[in-house]
Amino acid sequence: MKSFKLIVFLGVDGSGKSTLINSILKKDRKKFDKIHFVPDYFRKKNKQNINPHKQIKRGKIFSLLKILYWLVNYQIFKILNYNSKKIYIFDRYIYDVVIDPLRYRFSLPKIIITKIVKFAIKPDLIILLTGNPKKIYYRTKEIKLNDTIKLNNRYIKFVKKFDVKIILNCLNKIDSNRDKILNHIKKLSL
Repeated sequence: MKSFKLIVFLGVDGSGKSTLINSILKKDRKKFDKIHFVPDYFRKKNKQNINPHKQIKRGKIFSLLKILYWLVNYQIFKILNYNSKKIYIFDRYIYDVVIDPLRYRFSLPKIIITKIVKFAIKPDLIILLTGNPKKIYYRTKEIKLNDTIKLNNRYIKFVKKFDVKIILNCLNKIDSNRDKILNHIKKLSL
């Protein structure tokens, strides 16, 4: 059994994932480590794409190769950190590809993506940041309001399937949400 803990943050753009994660990291930098989406052992990280929804979709074969590449990186991560006592916080996770394939420019059918994603490392905790989609939309306006509403609902539906989850209102105070998460993490670590 792995020693490290894996915590995944999910939510639409503007829900405050990065802000909340950074607030957690400030509490205990030695205990936590942050990873954006997927560890990447084979290439330098590119700058984060400002508006990924406006990019051209990949073909089916390249989409398949890309998701398999990510799975390999997750497995390498698991091997390299197997005995680590750290808590790894993922700002987004491979589950996002199921919920928002357009963001990752995927053209594979959802059923195939869903089957492949089952091979990823199972998180110890999933944290969903959700709230009033209109208020979230006005934070970034990266995608249309209608798309923000649809994605917010998809995230909620997806996360409800998991046993170990916290669904938080992203419009609550950061400190309040952070403390709820840290209390839950304490229970995981016991």
